[in-house]
Amino acid sequence: MRFKKTFMKRTQSVFLAAFSLSLIIHLLIVLAIYYPGNIITIMFSGGMFFSWLYVSNTFKDLSSENNEIQFSFLFQKLPSVLKYVLIFFALYAFINFVITLSFDSGAGWVDFKLGHDKLKGISGFWMFFYFLAYSTAYLKNKFVES
Repeated sequence: MRFKKTFMKRTQSVFLAAFSLSLIIHLLIVLAIYYPGNIITIMFSGGMFFSWLYVSNTFKDLSSENNEIQFSFLFQKLPSVLKYVLIFFALYAFINFVITLSFDSGAGWVDFKLGHDKLKGISGFWMFFYFLAYSTAYLKNKFVES
């Protein structure tokens, strides 16, 4: 049991570190100071996918123990600060993505060139998904400890 608690705390720390790094990189992209290469972009985007897998598996585990648990129930269990920060980053990621959409003709719908606007739009989602995973890990630690 002690190993499980230690592993869960480290998982929470990893997601917090990933969120912090994605926040720093997003700010550098927005301020046009740094444009990450394809490797870093793929790593953060892949990490975003694994964050979502963690969130969905954790939600499945918590709801299988008690069928009455729903997302709104878990969301209400978050501390107010985490709740408001999560809502902020969800809205920010969506608005940031909509602002960076481009409907210029010429390249078509599939264009794999990552320009400034595309990186800015994608990196907003990095922050949201890593913070969602951090919040989920926080809840999982809270439920396991009690």
